[in-house]
Amino acid sequence: MNDSAPEMTEEPPHRPERPIFSATVGKFAIGITLVAAILAAVNQLDIFSNTSGQLTLKPLVKLSVAARNPADEAEAEKLEDELLISLIHFGTLRLSSISSTDDGKSRSVDSVAATSSPNEQGYQVNLKYGSDKNFRSVSWRIVEASTGETRSSGEERVPASVSAGAANRTLLLALAQHFGAPIGELNSMELARRQGQPQLGNSCVLEAESAISFYDRVKINQVVECLERTLKQNPADADTGAVLSRVLLFQDAFTGQQVNARRALLLADDAIAASPSSDRAQIARISALYATGRRDEAFVLGRDAIRRSPYNKDLAAVVGVRMFLGGDDREGLELVRKAGMIDAIRPRSALIVLAMSQYCDGNADKTIKLLRDVPVDGGLVEATRIAAFVRLNMRQDAIAAFANALTVRSDFPGAMDSLLRAPFFNPHLGTMLKADLSVASRWYSEASISASTNVN
Repeated sequence: MNDSAPEMTEEPPHRPERPIFSATVGKFAIGITLVAAILAAVNQLDIFSNTSGQLTLKPLVKLSVAARNPADEAEAEKLEDELLISLIHFGTLRLSSISSTDDGKSRSVDSVAATSSPNEQGYQVNLKYGSDKNFRSVSWRIVEASTGETRSSGEERVPASVSAGAANRTLLLALAQHFGAPIGELNSMELARRQGQPQLGNSCVLEAESAISFYDRVKINQVVECLERTLKQNPADADTGAVLSRVLLFQDAFTGQQVNARRALLLADDAIAASPSSDRAQIARISALYATGRRDEAFVLGRDAIRRSPYNKDLAAVVGVRMFLGGDDREGLELVRKAGMIDAIRPRSALIVLAMSQYCDGNADKTIKLLRDVPVDGGLVEATRIAAFVRLNMRQDAIAAFANALTVRSDFPGAMDSLLRAPFFNPHLGTMLKADLSVASRWYSEASISASTNVN
């Protein structure tokens, strides 16, 4: 455990030049970490203050992959092995592989139900792999153990012209997200099943990861209590420690004050020690190292984590975002593009970096389209949206977005000024944003003066 991690210097070196924002909107020279740049607030009900003291467990999942014909059996077995390894790295499920019967049908779900306690859910995931002259494909269904009901189903397919290795990688990327991602099919079912009945343990961890995924400021602040209580009951819980670490960093990002970074790093270190192969622990430590200014270490750890767990889009997005903003923007963008391959389950952070990349390439219209459903964050998301409006000469939209950013975060101008002057920030993106935000600030000031004159 590294107690001597240096704190990131949030305030950039003094520069005599004129601030990029007008003083009429109020400049507060408070630095922020880069994590703050991609967060937003959404209102939620406070449901965590009365959580049950009972620890909920991860869902028990039994996985089977059958071949549609004998010629595909070897590929089906390979797919099953690699999918299991990937899901183990995700660490969101309790896994057990089962074999199929001679007729290709998977065993009864009774065996899953029998090993699940009354307070937890078990699932069986049945997959069938096959290939023909047109496609390599995997059809799948998720069966609820207690009822035998099929809760979800689907099919992934790749053209037959793609090589077997490349096709399996594409299939694995999709399947791993469906079954292992915190907001994938299985964990979304668990989250919905616990709706209105908040509990400690896995239920709380999933709520926290959902809040992180959607940048839900209110819920992120609310889940701290149940995470802390879970960790108090089970200090060796790597999942809870890792997710609490990330939540604390998000709280710092919301306030623009780095008060939790050291503890976040300690929690991440503990999570790594308890579960070295856990993607959750890896993501937490990458985030904490980056937040404490140890960016090169974060990138080295991130590259290694991605090599070991290549099908976790959230992991790739976390590393890619940080590289794009403060390191190797080409490598970061490539990681983010891979993480955004499947639009339906594209990580929000990947979506944001793709939008910023389009802005850098002069495609402001595509930037606005990509950010259309991303909430106002009072940080880099809103700065990019405002700058794109300026590029398109959409004056009223830029003024409205600037006002929205100030509503969410009153120190938005000073925070962006500090961020864009930071020596480690992406220079091309920073130069473009400085110019466009300066124009937006002037427009906003002129509109404010005009409104005041009309009132008087």
